[in-house]
Amino acid sequence: MTPQQYDAWYEAPRGAWIGDLEYRLLRRTLGPRSGASLLDIGCGTGYFSRRLALDGHAVTGVDLDPAMIEYARQRAAASATRAAMRLRFRSPSARSITASLSRRCASCAKSGARWPR
Repeated sequence: MTPQQYDAWYEAPRGAWIGDLEYRLLRRTLGPRSGASLLDIGCGTGYFSRRLALDGHAVTGVDLDPAMIEYARQRAAASATRAAMRLRFRSPSARSITASLSRRCASCAKSGARWPR
């Protein structure tokens, strides 16, 4: 499936309904504070990243698929809004993601700190 096909699904009536439902669940589960910085791991086309940015959050989207990241960047750039300026998309290697998360988990475990919300 191409990034365009994936994103087009959210524009169809059923996809839009499911996307809205998923987004409300995501917001309720995360409960991000106003203006929070968020990391969207596995962001795909940036569908949820864009919505979070429109709600005022600084969002970094990460995905291993370069085609998805390029599409997400293009969609963000095409949106001439202030929200687009709060979006960044990256395509790191799986190794760098694992190393980064491992260091953070080890740091939390060593200090007894809780994972930040």
